[in-house]
Amino acid sequence: MSNITNFPGGTRQDLTSAHRVLIIHIQDLAMDVSISTACTVDVDYSGHMHTLYVAVIPSCHGWQGDKSFRESWRREVCLPPSQRAVPNCIEQLTAVVNYLESLLPTRGGAA
Repeated sequence: MSNITNFPGGTRQDLTSAHRVLIIHIQDLAMDVSISTACTVDVDYSGHMHTLYVAVIPSCHGWQGDKSFRESWRREVCLPPSQRAVPNCIEQLTAVVNYLESLLPTRGGAA
């Protein structure tokens, strides 16, 4: 079994440790944001589709009567070896990290 995605034009991409580190960081940030802000962050990895789904749900939206919810922000990142993966998925994962970090309260402040 191969972790290689073939892109049009013969390029290929592996699921690298850089992908894995960013995914772990996203999961870690999801916990931090969910604990320290008024938002809940859901992170879901689909092994069948090799896709990472990230959704931010503000608590003011909450759960609806039909058990659905309204997220305010959602990203889907297709990862190698998915045929839908794009060459810049590292940049997409980094953008998710940056967004989640922007939700965290500012550290420091007056003593």
